[in-house]
Amino acid sequence: MIEQVSWDRSIEIRSADSGRRLRCGGMLTIRQFPEQTNILRKIGPKTRATKPKIYIVKKGDTLSSIAAQKRVYGDANKWKRIADANHMRDRRSLYVGQRLIIPIYR
Repeated sequence: MIEQVSWDRSIEIRSADSGRRLRCGGMLTIRQFPEQTNILRKIGPKTRATKPKIYIVKKGDTLSSIAAQKRVYGDANKWKRIADANHMRDRRSLYVGQRLIIPIYR
């Protein structure tokens, strides 16, 4: 599939008598997609989807403190993953008893 075509006007060859452009340099970007059978061979029959964890919000929890827990990610900076998985715009919009999906990243 051709993804992008771009012309470089600095690499032009013009006719001396008429000034018409004879050739122009450029770049063609082509993307090749793998076939379905190759993808299925790579993942194999034993590859299964994993069920995401559920976390119940407690008093005083923040997305950063939840992400920092060892059983979640062990890194407070990964709070955005939890926010994205739960379609949260404001990370301060947690309430006690809220069920959060904790996506599994390897």
